[in-house]
Amino acid sequence: MKLILVGFGLVAQRFIQLLLKQEFLLDPKGNPSWIIAGIATAHHGLAVDPDGINPDQALQAARNNALPDLHSRNVRPSVPDTFSFLETAINALDLREYSTRLVVVENTPLGPRDGQPGVDHVRTALTLGAHVITANKGPAAFAHRELVDLAKRSKRKFLYEGSVLDGFPVFSFFRHLLPTVRVKSFRGIVNTTTNHILSAMEGGRTMEEALSHIQAEGISETDSSNDVNGWDAAAKTAILVNSLMGGAITPYDVDCTGIQSLSVNQLVSARKEGQQVKLIASAQFQNNEIEAKVAPVTLARHDSLMNCNGTAKTIEFETDVLGRIQLGKSQSGVNHTAYALMTDLLEINRHIHQLRVSDKE
Repeated sequence: MKLILVGFGLVAQRFIQLLLKQEFLLDPKGNPSWIIAGIATAHHGLAVDPDGINPDQALQAARNNALPDLHSRNVRPSVPDTFSFLETAINALDLREYSTRLVVVENTPLGPRDGQPGVDHVRTALTLGAHVITANKGPAAFAHRELVDLAKRSKRKFLYEGSVLDGFPVFSFFRHLLPTVRVKSFRGIVNTTTNHILSAMEGGRTMEEALSHIQAEGISETDSSNDVNGWDAAAKTAILVNSLMGGAITPYDVDCTGIQSLSVNQLVSARKEGQQVKLIASAQFQNNEIEAKVAPVTLARHDSLMNCNGTAKTIEFETDVLGRIQLGKSQSGVNHTAYALMTDLLEINRHIHQLRVSDKE
């Protein structure tokens, strides 16, 4: 497989580091069965080499803002923007050999207002014949149906496992293990930053202290306003609705209230009563329409979402066949999101292998 990376921050770098450790992704000679054909970043520069960019050199170049030094002399150097970069990188490849084995890894930050530029990155990549994997919430939150339909027409994959529960495979869980099960509703804790803040406030810390701590740990963005005001959770709610409930909504269709008005006293008092205040993302069918909401909720003592603290996440699904199913993970972080990208890549790898077997038959 040939990989083109759009965005090369911490998650994308950890993704490459994880790939280098996977022996089952090596060819018979012990070399990786994948190569990096291109990297585009907002701050570290651009590089294209159809023969492959050395992964270790790429990681070092990203730290030194020296990616352009890795650009192939055989590829025109003028790549003024990401869309031209994608076209240049893909056209530089021998698509007769790599037509079904080209994967764009779109990992730019969420564009909170409209999902851009991630939506256009995915759209462009699919149009040019690449599979796409992403941990960016924007594409699936703002243009899910369009991009899924485009991927089907292009006979390519558009996968976004890391966009909601980091490394936990919520979408592939339903897609592969419960393919006929219908999700009727869900509710859960999906934002790491706010869950850490609320857990810390229960212990008497201020919101500012808790936020500073999680930012210092590198788990939360420097600007965490989209976490605190609930917008990140709204984007994840839209993705869950679109992917698992057949919806076609955006975060603007989610009734959203953040945690900014909560006080330490409220959380401490609730805890003393055996309760907890959590930012809950939820959706349900109501009169044949989907109602989606993000808001702080006081959970009763025996609620199944109780004691999901710190960087943990959990979602409870109500289904038509199997009743209530709860999925969760005890912690979150960069490695988890990078792992989700890897599982998406492995799914594409299996898909490619199945196509080869089918062609031989």
